[in-house]
Amino acid sequence: MRIVTGTISHETNVLSNIVTDLEKFERRRLLYGEEVFDYFRVTRTPVGGLMDGCERHGFELIPTVFASATPSGRVTAEAFDTLLGQILEGIEGAGEFDGIALHLHHAGVSENHDDIEGHILSEVRKLAGEKPVVSTFDLHANNTKLMVESADVLIGYDTYPHVDGYDRGLEAIDVMERLLDGSLRPTKAFR
Repeated sequence: MRIVTGTISHETNVLSNIVTDLEKFERRRLLYGEEVFDYFRVTRTPVGGLMDGCERHGFELIPTVFASATPSGRVTAEAFDTLLGQILEGIEGAGEFDGIALHLHHAGVSENHDDIEGHILSEVRKLAGEKPVVSTFDLHANNTKLMVESADVLIGYDTYPHVDGYDRGLEAIDVMERLLDGSLRPTKAFR
């Protein structure tokens, strides 16, 4: 099985006047393709969990982009559109795939989207079609109807401080395996 992954992670403070442009992502962490594996291999992070989960299940994990910026003001439209475009191009360029497992932050706002996680998931869903889409999150409880409609399963951290990101990455791949073999058929609701 081939699983595509990508990350855009930003905790936005809409009251901050410090805009988050592409340089802010480059300054903290912006990785492409195999750089993602080089950086996160053997780490106890959500992406490390996705990587190890795929290895345990014999899945091939295909990285696109990992983008993370320090918490600050809204993400510029240019930065968000660029990063999302790179994830979508990575999915399109992956060839045949069986599912998509993302790690998103859960508190992102851009100049052009108040719900960047929902927008990311909806755009990814268009490429995934009926294939499963699973995402891990820092649990800010900012769930939106668009997020619920666009993903098959959303997995938030269980702990604060966040010491379980790695475990949630593993859980995402365990869930993906069950979605792919048909043993899990989630029911969605937004209230």
